[in-house]
Amino acid sequence: MTTPARRTPGRRLPPLAAGLWILFLLWTVLVELVWRLRIGEAELHLLPSETGAPLSPWQGALVALLKWIDPTWAVLAAVNAYFFTAAREGLEVARRWAGVILATVLLIAWVSAKTAWPLGPVRYTALLGPRIGPVPMGLPLLWLAVLLGARDLALRLRPALSQAALAVGVGVLGLLFEIALEPLAAKERVFWLWPPGSLPTHAHAPVQSYATWFIVAALLAYFLREKRVATTAPPATRSPAAVYVVLLTVLLLANLTAGR
Repeated sequence: MTTPARRTPGRRLPPLAAGLWILFLLWTVLVELVWRLRIGEAELHLLPSETGAPLSPWQGALVALLKWIDPTWAVLAAVNAYFFTAAREGLEVARRWAGVILATVLLIAWVSAKTAWPLGPVRYTALLGPRIGPVPMGLPLLWLAVLLGARDLALRLRPALSQAALAVGVGVLGLLFEIALEPLAAKERVFWLWPPGSLPTHAHAPVQSYATWFIVAALLAYFLREKRVATTAPPATRSPAAVYVVLLTVLLLANLTAGR
């Protein structure tokens, strides 16, 4: 009895994925430039003239660009990670993984915003995209790219990892990303806030936030399995791992210049 072939993306996917990958890289350069210049919400209000005159067309375009630059980056990262996963694992697996990751991250962020558990007393702004309830859409999309990329990167580094070891590896990579993201997201880009009076420093994420993302990343990696019984070294092509590396690199570079 032969095993039915996995459902793979259609013929239009390869050129579409290639175009989106180039767009993601170009948008990443733009993000790095904006982050390095520290252009954010406060700077948007400096664009209108002191006389109260309406924005000129170029000023309006700049405001729109700055407003959507971070959410668009999260969308492009997620879409590329999803397409590359679908190309390797098949659309059925990619859809299932994406659905579980998006729903899990959305649920955790939603409950945390309402109850201060398990992440802590976090309050999300709209700077990472329109909100689904209290959660900006960019947050689950960003973690979709991170978790798909971390899983692929771990397997590329060690193709013969057991499921438990893979889960720990993805947990560590997820934690590394969260450590690099947190100071930028809470202070520089203001994607979310830790309410004054809830923490001794009034600025830093609680330890439980880092612990939660490590546990979530590890558990998702453990339960989201492909159909293949044995895993061989993946081909040297574009992959979710590349998306993860690009995201982490930008965060690390931004951290080096933050506060200057």
